[in-house]
Amino acid sequence: MLTITKTVCFSCSHRLYVKDWDDQKNFEVFGQCSRLHGHNYVLKVSLKGNPDPVTGMIINLTDLNKIIKHEIIKWIDHKNISEQVDVFQTKTPTVENLCIAFWDRLQKALPPNCLYKIALNETENNMAEYTGP
Repeated sequence: MLTITKTVCFSCSHRLYVKDWDDQKNFEVFGQCSRLHGHNYVLKVSLKGNPDPVTGMIINLTDLNKIIKHEIIKWIDHKNISEQVDVFQTKTPTVENLCIAFWDRLQKALPPNCLYKIALNETENNMAEYTGP
């Protein structure tokens, strides 16, 4: 079995906070991130499978790129995700929750059982990886 990974970049802003908490409590828990700020994210989507005997590919990377752009980039790029992205109206947009949301969207758009891992760098020092439920 092989894995193949496609890397894409996007930018968006967010605020880490719990709506039921006051500003002081949010700052105590989330620090500076409790205020609106942005990141230049690096997303890596890895698929698993056996290469097709004719094409030699698990998936055509052009097709994978189109799926990622449609399901993730158009949905989230250059938005204030805390305010403009439906999922994050009720969930804190942490790097962990972003990975889970991306997995859920991509899993529906890709062939069954091929999504292997989502890796998301929020900064050069912070990242999360998700391999599904």
